[in-house]
Amino acid sequence: MANMCLPTLDTYGYLTDKNVILLKILEYYFTSMKDQSFLFDPIYSLNYRLKEYKDDLEGLKEGIIDDLTNMYENYFTNVDVSITENVVKTDDNKSITEYVINVECKDENGNIYTLTRTLSSLNNITDINDLLSFLATTKY
Repeated sequence: MANMCLPTLDTYGYLTDKNVILLKILEYYFTSMKDQSFLFDPIYSLNYRLKEYKDDLEGLKEGIIDDLTNMYENYFTNVDVSITENVVKTDDNKSITEYVINVECKDENGNIYTLTRTLSSLNNITDINDLLSFLATTKY
């Protein structure tokens, strides 16, 4: 893995910056469709997981964690993915739910790379169906 790179199909070509690779893998997961190709298997897709676990938030979290772990393990030696749910009070005293995706990876030299993304119910997310709607309309 000394010359690790992530190939892209855009003008960036091969990515070698590990921080950029960390972000791009998450972007691919958010935008990929499981059935977009019959040549490559598996294709990991958040959209697929959302449909598979549409009424099961715990199953959805586990599926996302498994998918992201498998994707990142192709490029890093140690991978830890977690999803937490936080209830936060807004200035107008409303409760909102945030879903926080944390990714921590180590490379072969022991360097640690982290990425955190928050999906917030400021977009009116109060349950899993709102989360599905929010993710379906969010641009990453």
